[in-house]
Amino acid sequence: MNVPTPTSPRSKRRLSDDANYTIDPSFDKFQCRSEQVSDFLLIRRMNCRLEENLCGYVEGTGVTCMSIFINAHGSLEFDSQHRLAIEPNTIMITQGSFCAFELRMGTQLNLLEFLFDTRVLLQQGFDLFKAESDVFAGRISKDNSISVSKTLSPHSIELVNSIIQCKTEDITGKLRLQAKALELLSENMRSNNTPKKARIIESIDQSKITKATEIIEQSYNEPLTIKALSKAVGLNEKKLKDGFREILGTTVHNYIENVRLHTARNLLEEGKKITETALEVGYASPSHFAKRFQKNFGQTPKSWQMTMDAIH
Repeated sequence: MNVPTPTSPRSKRRLSDDANYTIDPSFDKFQCRSEQVSDFLLIRRMNCRLEENLCGYVEGTGVTCMSIFINAHGSLEFDSQHRLAIEPNTIMITQGSFCAFELRMGTQLNLLEFLFDTRVLLQQGFDLFKAESDVFAGRISKDNSISVSKTLSPHSIELVNSIIQCKTEDITGKLRLQAKALELLSENMRSNNTPKKARIIESIDQSKITKATEIIEQSYNEPLTIKALSKAVGLNEKKLKDGFREILGTTVHNYIENVRLHTARNLLEEGKKITETALEVGYASPSHFAKRFQKNFGQTPKSWQMTMDAIH
């Protein structure tokens, strides 16, 4: 395989000011759907038959790529001496600046790809360079890049199927998809020799955490407490809080606020008044709402509305 080199023009996607990546322009000939789920997650979906061998590259700075090959045959490499096989139901995670790949002609390529802002992942403890070697069947690294692979477990396959079925027309759908993507990443970075703390977290019923997020997304404008959520889903408070941190990378309170503020941003964009918006998403004090909105988005609600009015 001849490792391709970057050429112009390039297809560039942006995750944040500090994370962007470039893909081989040869991808442009295939039907590929991209969706910006959040400021730190971009998802690409591709389902097509390859009528020729596809050799390409992905390069970027500050990007972690999780590729799910639902169906494919080929390989990924950093140079001609280090190669990882790509087979159906393979997960491949790459962190670094560059990797090249080759997919064989005649393959029905069904690919689901997640591009994360590495800076955010590192803050949540996702660091491939520190992952234990027994986590993955294949592992290669060169310079500041690393790529690992393994076969999807039955539970991971269930997660992939639930991600595919996620509807993202509104903010709650996007938050649910983001949560499942992080759960899939977490699931596949765990060692077979998990330490005691990790084993405790792994025993949490994943469906109950998902149920808690659904309750939040449906009742975000009501007074929600950890005690009430714990009772509603059948988990004690400690397991609920540990589950949110492990699976979603955040606290219960932060998740509730995230849903409220993103919903508020959509309402403001639609032209709703600031006071009405604050009350509708569960804030009794419009001034407190304005402070939390500015802290999360870097703009006051009024400034956000003016920006949206200028765009439209």
